Amino acid sequence: MPFFTGISGGIVIFQRFSFYFVVVVNLVRIMSDIGNDKQVHLQLSKLGGAVESLKYGSFELMSSIRILRLIGYGMLGLALFDLIETVISNSNFGNAISMLQLIGAFVEKSPVSLLGLGLVLIGGLNERYKWERFLLKVLSWLTLLVGILYILLIPLAIANTVLVNNVVNTYIDGQYQQKLTQASGFEERFKQATPEAVEEIVKRQGGSLGDKSPQQLKDKILADVNQSKAQLKSQADAAKSQQKKSWLTKSIKWNLGALIAGTLFISIWKYTTWIRVSKAEE
Repeated sequence: MPFFTGISGGIVIFQRFSFYFVVVVNLVRIMSDIGNDKQVHLQLSKLGGAVESLKYGSFELMSSIRILRLIGYGMLGLALFDLIETVISNSNFGNAISMLQLIGAFVEKSPVSLLGLGLVLIGGLNERYKWERFLLKVLSWLTLLVGILYILLIPLAIANTVLVNNVVNTYIDGQYQQKLTQASGFEERFKQATPEAVEEIVKRQGGSLGDKSPQQLKDKILADVNQSKAQLKSQADAAKSQQKKSWLTKSIKWNLGALIAGTLFISIWKYTTWIRVSKAEE
């Protein structure tokens, strides 16, 4: 009996211990759940703050984008006015020099239009008015047209460069012939001058013969005239070479600029497909 009594006492103790153990485990689990709930609430609170910050940051970003778009539209408008003024001020299309300068002006003014387009296209179709969506489609197709026109300016610029070189050479030759004729006419008249006439000419110019005779002075002046005639030829050749180099340098610069500008405008058209294929309901 004592043996069974001892066993019964042990069972009771074990049952009590098991009960307390279960109670402790449940308390630990409850405390853990409470801690997890606090962490969840804390994380949710942080997430809510991040969402609010993101919303505010998104609002600031869109405001900045609208400002950049507004600047872009302004730059495109200014570029258009500048283009009209350039065409009006260089309206002599029959003159090769004016045409080449007009092509150069188109090329040098292209960065303003390209930068304006880049600013207008920022942000895609987000936060756009209906009229803006239509305008963007028009601008997209215009970039293709303008790009093709810039490419077509290249052969036109090359042809006008050749014409300009011919015009400049003709002008320099005309100036050279005019001065040469004047020098030759003076030479012929001076050859026929008598020693007395030579002395008279010198006195009228406020000079004197010095230790030279009229014939010696006459020979010296004629030699100077011949030397001046030779210098006129070398000066004309140097002017031709300088003008050719100057216009050729400008032409190469403008042709490369037209190629780059045309490529960029066509690339803008290519990468703005999202504008032209946008859904009607958008």
